[in-house]
Amino acid sequence: MLVIEVERADVQERTGTRDNGQPWKIRNQVVYAHMYDAETGQLKRYPTEVKLRLVDDAKPYQPGFYMLSPTSIFSDRYDALAVDAHLVTVEEYMKATAAAISQRIPKEQAQAKAAG
Repeated sequence: MLVIEVERADVQERTGTRDNGQPWKIRNQVVYAHMYDAETGQLKRYPTEVKLRLVDDAKPYQPGFYMLSPTSIFSDRYDALAVDAHLVTVEEYMKATAAAISQRIPKEQAQAKAAG
């Protein structure tokens, strides 16, 4: 589980020109990742500052708490697990994951695992 905290909507932008003359632009937003601690079973006490890449002209995320969108994780062209971070609100995450889990895991199995 990964909880992302956005404190400010500021965007850091770097630009340049490739060897072939084409311009490039990289846009990042500094956010804080509250990482899961496998030893305690809880989120770590202190978040880690990370840069979240924004696609061209995408609006920055507004201050608040977000989750990594389920669509952020995919199989790349080599069939390896890959991540391209996109954020959703906690409410959107809960709704999307609950629906997906209920479609794939039989209800009885999910209830038995939740019960311990």
